[in-house]
Amino acid sequence: MRKTELEKVFESNMGIKPDSKTLYKKMRNFFLYWLYRSKDHLDFISSNLIGVHTIKFTEDDAQRFYLIFDIDQEKLKKDLHKLHDINPAFNVASNPRYHLIMYLMHFTHTHIKNVEEKDKTIMETFYIFSVMVYSSLMTRYFSHNLDKDIALTVYEKLPRRFILKREGSWKGVFEYFGQYVTHKGLHEKALIKYNTKDVTLVITDMQGKIRSTVKELTRMVYMVMDINTARESRSVLGHDDEQGEIMVDIVSDTKQYHNAVLNTVYKPREFFYEDYITIMKNIYPNLYPKELKQTVLFMSENYTKHKRTIDSLLETAVNANIHYLYKSELYPPYDKSIIDVVKFLRGYWISSTVQDKENKKFKKEAADFVRLATNKKTKRVIVTVVTSLAIYIMLIAIKYSKPRS
Repeated sequence: MRKTELEKVFESNMGIKPDSKTLYKKMRNFFLYWLYRSKDHLDFISSNLIGVHTIKFTEDDAQRFYLIFDIDQEKLKKDLHKLHDINPAFNVASNPRYHLIMYLMHFTHTHIKNVEEKDKTIMETFYIFSVMVYSSLMTRYFSHNLDKDIALTVYEKLPRRFILKREGSWKGVFEYFGQYVTHKGLHEKALIKYNTKDVTLVITDMQGKIRSTVKELTRMVYMVMDINTARESRSVLGHDDEQGEIMVDIVSDTKQYHNAVLNTVYKPREFFYEDYITIMKNIYPNLYPKELKQTVLFMSENYTKHKRTIDSLLETAVNANIHYLYKSELYPPYDKSIIDVVKFLRGYWISSTVQDKENKKFKKEAADFVRLATNKKTKRVIVTVVTSLAIYIMLIAIKYSKPRS
C-alpha cells in the first residue's frame, strides 16, 4: 500500500521504529510510569470524581514519550505543520503528541493481526492520549483542586446519561471512548487509511468527547453549589458568570460561530442554503419559506448597504442561540444534531414567556428588517419569519464554523 504523506513524516522522524511484538509493552510501561509518578494520578484513574486530583502531563512526560521512539519533537512539529491539511492555528488538530498517538494506532491496526492483541495495544495507547487531554482540560477549567465533598455530591447527583456515572471511574470513561478507535470502531477505517484530513478529524473528535464530558461535569459542579458557594469558589473553577451559572467556553464558542457567519453573510451562494429551509419546514409548522428565502438573500446581497443592522442581527442571534443551547445542556459540536438544534431553538424563539434581552433585541430589530426585505406587513408573517431567521442564522454559523482548537 502506498504510504501517505503523514506516514512518511513519522517514519522519517522516528529513530526507533515501533515493533508489533513490543509496542503493547512499551505503551503499558509508559502509562504505568505516568500513573505511579504521582499518587493523585493513581487515585484519579479509579476515581469517579471531577477536579479533586492534581493531574499533570508535563513536558518531561512528553519528552519521555518521544524518547521511546527517538523523536526530536521540534523537528516533528515543524514537519507536521508543513502538511497541507494541518493548520498550526488549531492547537488540538496540529498537536504533535496527539498525532504520534494516532500514528501508533495506525501502526497497530495495520501490523497486529490478532484482534485481542490489537485492541489491547490500542487501548493502552488511548489511555495515554486520554490523560494528555484530561491534564490540559484540568489546567484550563480548575485553577485549584475542588473540595472533595462537593465532588462527591456532584457524582451522587449525576443522572445515568453521564458516562462517568454509568462506567463508575475515569478509567471506564476512557475505555468507553476507546471503543471508537479499536477494531470495528467508528474511526478504525480512518486510522487504517491514515490521510491527514481524516486523522485530524479523529483527533478533534476524540479530544472533543473528553472535553464535552469535562464541561458537562463542570456545569454540574455549579448546579450543586448554592450561589454563595459558587461565588466563593471562583478561584477554583475556571469559568463563571454573575449568577453562578456555568459558562464554560461560552465566550469562545459564541465568537467561533459569530465569526463563521460573518465570514459567510456577504457570499449569497454560501449564505443561502436551501436544505436548511427544507429541514425547518418539516419541523416548523406554518413556516413562510418564500419570505424567509427573500430575507436571507436580501441580507446577503445588500450586506454592504445595511452592514451595521445586519452585523447587529447576526451577533444578537448567535449570542441568544448559544446561551439557550447551553442552558438546555446541548453543547457543541452541533453539526451532527441539526434537527435537535432546530427543535430546541424553535421552542425558545416562539415562546411568549422568554424575557432575555438578546431575544427581545433581535425580534425588535429583525421585524423592521424583514418588512424591508419582503415588503410584507402582516404581523403573523413578520413574527414567523423573524423567529425562523434567528434559527437559520445559527444553522449557517454551524455549517461554516471550524473545529475549535
